[in-house]
Amino acid sequence: MLSTIREKTQGWIGFVILGSITVPFALWGISSYFSSDSRENVAKVDGTAISIAAYRNALRAERTQYEQAFGQRVNPTLFSSPVFKKAALQALINRDLLIRDAERSGYRVPKAQLGSIIRHMAQFRQKGHFDSQKYRQTVHDLGYRVGQFEAMMRENVLLSQVRYGIIASAFVTRSDADNVLGLLAEKRQVMYAVFTPAKFPVTVPATNIKRYYQRHIVNFTKPEKVRLDYVHLSPRTISPQIQVSEARLKRLYNRHRNQFKIPGERRASHILIALPPHPTAAQKTRALKTIAMIKQKLKAGVPFATLAREYSQDPGSAPKGGNLGFIRRGALPKAFENVLFSMKKLGTVAGPVRTPFGYHLIELTGIKRGRVKTFAQAQGELEQMARQRMASKRIPRLADRLRRLVYLHSKSLDAAAKALQLKIKETGWVSATGNGRSVATSAEVMKVVFGPSVLNTGHNSPVIHVGPRSYVAVRVAARRPPVAKPLAQVRAQIVRLLKARLEDARAKKQADELLARLEKGAVPTGSPGVHWHHPAPFTREGNAKLDPLLVRAIFKAPWPKQGHAVDGEATLSSGAYAVFVLKRVIAGKPSDVGVAARDEAMQILTNYRADDLYSGYVANLRKRAKIKIYSKNL
Repeated sequence: MLSTIREKTQGWIGFVILGSITVPFALWGISSYFSSDSRENVAKVDGTAISIAAYRNALRAERTQYEQAFGQRVNPTLFSSPVFKKAALQALINRDLLIRDAERSGYRVPKAQLGSIIRHMAQFRQKGHFDSQKYRQTVHDLGYRVGQFEAMMRENVLLSQVRYGIIASAFVTRSDADNVLGLLAEKRQVMYAVFTPAKFPVTVPATNIKRYYQRHIVNFTKPEKVRLDYVHLSPRTISPQIQVSEARLKRLYNRHRNQFKIPGERRASHILIALPPHPTAAQKTRALKTIAMIKQKLKAGVPFATLAREYSQDPGSAPKGGNLGFIRRGALPKAFENVLFSMKKLGTVAGPVRTPFGYHLIELTGIKRGRVKTFAQAQGELEQMARQRMASKRIPRLADRLRRLVYLHSKSLDAAAKALQLKIKETGWVSATGNGRSVATSAEVMKVVFGPSVLNTGHNSPVIHVGPRSYVAVRVAARRPPVAKPLAQVRAQIVRLLKARLEDARAKKQADELLARLEKGAVPTGSPGVHWHHPAPFTREGNAKLDPLLVRAIFKAPWPKQGHAVDGEATLSSGAYAVFVLKRVIAGKPSDVGVAARDEAMQILTNYRADDLYSGYVANLRKRAKIKIYSKNL
């Protein structure tokens, strides 16, 4: 148990820089980006320009969020879609409006408050204390200057204050909750029939197949593809070129000795008598009696490892005589570690020690003292650190040089690669959707590649900013024109498509005809060949046998009046069609619902109302503002 937990926790080495601040503005940049000397902007808000640079930063940040959240499940074409681009721009506009209104309203973030927030972020702490060097390096690695990062943090805190001030004012009444609970408890009684397309088989005429192929030939055409040459300028690609003197490394070592500390470790074995998450007094007493019995056997000379194999309830370590190996602080529960690291003499046993897992007896079997790596031991890390820092500082100057070289030698990347000591890399065959690896995954790069100035001329692309201190230049090395697949190759695909359409149309027609007869007064049971289902009355939650889309349609239908049933139709999630007859509505009573459900309804309603208030606040700011969007620059 403990050994398994330890193995899993030791593998965790990453973090997300802004994870400790839950502000719903992660996709936006800092306000300093809004003032730009660029002649090209994507929008103006009350006369303040939103630059293309700020917009691209927002797109990159949002893309990173999606990729971190969904990984390979995200279709790369999403990032070049108009919807995605519009969302990023609207967020930038909203942020600008919110910040200016907050400042006009007197919201402020004192330096002391901002400093306290940053100092308490886990990403910048070392051994429980804020580490200023780690802070500067981490911010630098993320592509920010310290001033930029603190400005962004200030704005995020400011905006969280505004949001909290609005949503905290939301409330709902008991009658509001009663209305919702009544609706949730309401039941409806129906009968329904289902028309499944597969039950209406058809044959597709050959002429229809050929006609569809000719009219939709573009759908059966392999897209144009290109193979790219490219150079990538980033700290990682140029750091191997950088030579660092030993004297510089020693100065760096002396300034950052704390980063090369190797913490002390203790090797331990343990015997666990497990307890449930909420043990009773009797369970605790039994566990302690077992511990006392084991301690008596230890005094009698029975080896700790033997007792661990016999009595320990930790399945991971018991077969190994309780051995947990060497342990650093932070790997196991604090109560366990506090006792272990207070032990001084090898072979001593301490306990019982209570943790969330139960009671432990702990044997100290080894000690490794904490130490600082020698310069020789840390030299590899120091070289990497120094090269990365020096490379990051050189990137702006080298990016300007790369721009000049790819422009002056527009027919080849050789001159730029040679001058900057970069490798010319190649992609495989890729289409405009950006499938593939490396630069071919960047929607921004592929947009440039398939633009006329690169695709049709054979010229180098302009230098494209693809990330913090990361730039690429590409050129088309080869083109493969679009090719239509022969009819024989796609015939089966077309047949399946047309067959499904025809069957769907027949099923829909049957459902529509039945509904029309019912609306004219026909008796449901008088429809030959139609199988009717008669489920028991159900609530909005439905039951396992009912399609959720059918339930939704039934509860959207109006109440029957004066005993007259209500007829309706729904498309099911399977693609089938259902015709239903709503016979009766059984009104729900709030009193039938428990206290917990009422409290949950109140909280849900409050959250909805809070969101409405905040959305209304933002909408009002937009309504009063003068917003101009330059769509051609998106």
